[in-house]
Amino acid sequence: MTDTNTYVHVDADTREVRIVRGEADKVGAIIGHLDAIYLTPGSYAADQAAGFPALGEATDNLLSSLEVRHVSDWSPVGQGLYAVVVETVPVPTAG
Repeated sequence: MTDTNTYVHVDADTREVRIVRGEADKVGAIIGHLDAIYLTPGSYAADQAAGFPALGEATDNLLSSLEVRHVSDWSPVGQGLYAVVVETVPVPTAG
């Protein structure tokens, strides 16, 4: 069975937020960049120590402005977080 869910992934180091549409989309498209959350920008260790709550909250704010809502809890993956999302309005992406 093919996975047709839409996901959002945020990288804790680069602060890139990507939307990934379905199983066939291996890379996703960047839909935004978050501002640094901690005094040490680019610090994955600081985000991890905080349990990623600030990263998830900042991503929620970006998603809200794009009319995207997550329908699953944020889950840690690699050096970041991901969640299943629903696009109220399709998010424009290049390519």
